[in-house]
Amino acid sequence: MGVFNGSVTVTKFYVRGNVPKRFAAPYLEKIENAKFVELSVDDEASESVGWCVASSPLDLSLRHEQVYWGNYLVLGMRTDRWRIPRPLFKAQFDAAAQAWVERTGRQKMNKREKDELKFRIERKLRRKVLPSMRSVDVCWNLDRRTVRLWSRSPRVKEDFRELFERTFSLELDEESPYMTAKQLLDTAQLEALSATAPSVAAEEAE
Repeated sequence: MGVFNGSVTVTKFYVRGNVPKRFAAPYLEKIENAKFVELSVDDEASESVGWCVASSPLDLSLRHEQVYWGNYLVLGMRTDRWRIPRPLFKAQFDAAAQAWVERTGRQKMNKREKDELKFRIERKLRRKVLPSMRSVDVCWNLDRRTVRLWSRSPRVKEDFRELFERTFSLELDEESPYMTAKQLLDTAQLEALSATAPSVAAEEAE
């Protein structure tokens, strides 16, 4: 799903904070430092989130001409997660637990032993499956200080907000009627709007 093709379902954000006048090179460095890193079987992390080229999740080159399009900064956000089917994990764990009982002569593992067994089963199964991959595009209008994310998933929005704010040291506000008014009105107008009592559009029929 992205800028150049696919779904037009987007979430709009407003950017809070100051963008430096000479941002191109510094931002490329920040993006490079937060680009996607592939998951490893032996990592403790169960997921990885980072930047990639828009609409090309396997392309991590992130050169100037791939990121900057006039007054727009365009990126992809790639998320990989280990998704081991629960029935498969349970079957493997139960078999390993039974083998442990037969080997030790004990009927019950303590918490440490159970956690160690879960860890070993998890690593074993990771070697047999591939992480799930998801990529969504991001388009930042640097002049208007707005960002569009090609997703409305709460989980994706949460991951994006965290990655964006960590990368650029800027905060995001998701679009809402109040946030839109805040962008368009001056302080006095916004205060007057806040003080206005809500009105009923139509009286209830008697």
